[in-house]
Amino acid sequence: MLRVCFLTETNMVTPAGQKKFFIRIINPQGETVAVDDQGSGVLTNKLDNTQVRYTTSGEITYKNEDTNACIDWTLPNALVKGEHKIEMYNNGFLVGKGQFKLK
Repeated sequence: MLRVCFLTETNMVTPAGQKKFFIRIINPQGETVAVDDQGSGVLTNKLDNTQVRYTTSGEITYKNEDTNACIDWTLPNALVKGEHKIEMYNNGFLVGKGQFKLK
């Protein structure tokens, strides 16, 4: 299992409630890690109207305040060694980036 944890910031403009986040894991070869029957899919990046393949998604309860949250993904296979990048999308916009390294 892979767990992606993040902190949302206070945003008084966006309404409180359930918010869906899309996680994209990019392997060291630059490919999106995706398995359709494990929740992967495609979203539209509203900034440039491109199609972005994502790895998994999850919902959090947002209350217009800083919120710690995690989204879990059960991997069908082991990830390859090397540096992986993570992108996070919400409402069609890139809202966060990160990375991790597997040895």
